[in-house]
Amino acid sequence: MWKVKRVLSILFTLVLSFQVFAGSAAAATIYVDDDGPGNYTTIQAALRDAVDGDTIIVNPGTYPDERIQLDKSVTIKGASGYPSVGGFDILRQAKIEGLTITQGVNFDEDGVLCTIRNNRFNGCGVSIGINYIYGNQVIMNNLFTGSPTGVSTFDSMNNEITGNTFQNCGEGIFLLSGGGGHVVTGNTFKNCGVGIYVYHDSASIYNNYFSNDVNLKVEEDWDLILNTKMTSGKNIIGGPYIGGNFWGSPSGDGFSQTHLDTNGDGIAEEAYQIYEGVIDYLPLVTPMKKPEPVFPAANFKASTTSGNAPLSVQFTDLSQNADSLSWDFDNNGQPDSTVKNPVYVYENPGAYTVNLTVSNANGTAWKTDVITVLEKQIAILPEADFSTSPTSGYPPLSVTFTDLSKNATSRSWDVNSDGIVDSTDPSFVYVYTAAGTYTAKLTAVNANGTASKTDTINVLEEESSGGSSSGGSSGGRSSGGGGGGGSPEPARNVEVKELSQLFITNGKAVKFDFTKNATCVVYVSFDAIKNAGKTTTIVEQLKKKSTLVSELPEGEVYKSFNVWVGNSGYATSKNIANPVICFKVEKTWLEDKSIDQDSITLNRYSDKKWKQIPVNLIGEDDKFLYFTADVPGFSSFAITGKAKGISGNISEEENGLETRALQGEEGNETTGLNTGLDKEQNEKIKLPEISPVYGAIGMLLLCLICALIYTKLPK
Repeated sequence: MWKVKRVLSILFTLVLSFQVFAGSAAAATIYVDDDGPGNYTTIQAALRDAVDGDTIIVNPGTYPDERIQLDKSVTIKGASGYPSVGGFDILRQAKIEGLTITQGVNFDEDGVLCTIRNNRFNGCGVSIGINYIYGNQVIMNNLFTGSPTGVSTFDSMNNEITGNTFQNCGEGIFLLSGGGGHVVTGNTFKNCGVGIYVYHDSASIYNNYFSNDVNLKVEEDWDLILNTKMTSGKNIIGGPYIGGNFWGSPSGDGFSQTHLDTNGDGIAEEAYQIYEGVIDYLPLVTPMKKPEPVFPAANFKASTTSGNAPLSVQFTDLSQNADSLSWDFDNNGQPDSTVKNPVYVYENPGAYTVNLTVSNANGTAWKTDVITVLEKQIAILPEADFSTSPTSGYPPLSVTFTDLSKNATSRSWDVNSDGIVDSTDPSFVYVYTAAGTYTAKLTAVNANGTASKTDTINVLEEESSGGSSSGGSSGGRSSGGGGGGGSPEPARNVEVKELSQLFITNGKAVKFDFTKNATCVVYVSFDAIKNAGKTTTIVEQLKKKSTLVSELPEGEVYKSFNVWVGNSGYATSKNIANPVICFKVEKTWLEDKSIDQDSITLNRYSDKKWKQIPVNLIGEDDKFLYFTADVPGFSSFAITGKAKGISGNISEEENGLETRALQGEEGNETTGLNTGLDKEQNEKIKLPEISPVYGAIGMLLLCLICALIYTKLPK
């Protein structure tokens, strides 16, 4: 019953189409040209003014972004050179031919009868059956390249698919759940995932050329005829009879490639059974062992696909199996060159479709690409500019260089006056280790030329040691602010570092948070006394003892780290107040080392010695204890602790015991001994301990000596 309804629907559509054409005005020819004398610049615009029966000629050009709603019974035809268009949604009876189609063709209304022929489908295909189309479409002599599915039918019947080429497609043809009656003949399927996929449908499939890993895939109910009656006439591989299909494979071991023709009729001597009940009784083979035809493959590359006019482009032919070639560089549909590797100069701005067509005795192939030519550009030279921070200081002096150049594509730095490039980065830090006056030079580069700028860096002589500044300076060089964005610490000794940046405003509290949790420092804070603008604070967690300190502090060291705030000399009492460091200690370290939690302290290195800073426990989580410490400045630090049960003043107590052994109960000088030293010197002497026995013997000997001396004295 459903088949009867379909037939009635088709008849109704045919009658309606006849009435529309009979009542329309005289047919007209309309021209579409994207950049020329045509009537319209887009196909959709031409369709809006067209009437049924008109012919729309599409002149050479590129119309890639159009999704064309074809709602008139018209013919749309490419003039020459296969102009490139987007895709079509077909709502009425129509013809489409001579175009390069990039977005496919869909049928969106019942009963539409169309002819799609002599087109090139790049990466797309034809879908028949969307919204229950009844079929009877003609798909003829088209090229499908790289399409997921070349032609698909759904719930459709009586479609004619003939003379097409499907290459490098996922599926050449997909016949799905239709009413059957499809005729598939004269097609070529090469290097597809599946040549033809039939699912619950029927078709007559003959005189086709297959060369795929899977030529035919059949599922569910089907009714296939794989050959026609043996008829005299040239078949698809040049044999003398039309019968079944040529069944090959890319590896050369297909049925038609391994079964010979012994009588010269081009038909194998036995049938080819693909599935049970799916049999080609007249499979084609190459007569008299003739080789399989080799088709050309078009390919090329362009030295550039975009640039300013005049644009010179070198084209290089990479085609295979080609006996001849021709180039069309500028969308005019006419051959511009037959040279294998030509150079073409585009003088005017625009988008140009380049087409390479190659051929041999077996066929023709082509490839296209788009060259975009921009407006002519006036040569713009670079402008060199950069900033330095700081520009003077004591060694080692870390200076941050930042490129501020305009119109530059690259740059090179020579910042120590030796004529050798020190960096090509937009921003970097250089450490000056010796005093002197250095010329820093930046050279900015682009395609049109170079420009340069210089600045002077003054590295001051070391001052004599004579006291310390409020920021913790020593030897005339400030250690309170760090390295001005860099660090005198060798990179090989830095385990990990983290940066934090803020804008510093006078009178505001400043807090540099280290959110990446890369080091043991959680944050650094202080109150700003002066404006400093955008400022960087760096924390360096070290692999071992800092090279900036002479030794490690007492106790078990958890972590050593450096803190550098802003430019050199910034973080002093003139500029900041109430500096604080928040740090964290792993609980597992305390457990592994048996560390007394109350012994945790922060040590700061200043004036060539370590000073302990009290800390406050402010919280904890599953992994860490968190502490804060009010620090006098920023420099090198070490977090330490002591094992449980160990006093922090052992050496002093031992020294006190030894001293008391030489003093009286009230701490007077040693009774009976006159060493000739003052009290301070005596306290530094540590005499060996004497047991009571040896002490008694000593006293006895002393008495005997005194008695002998006494007897010798004169009476």
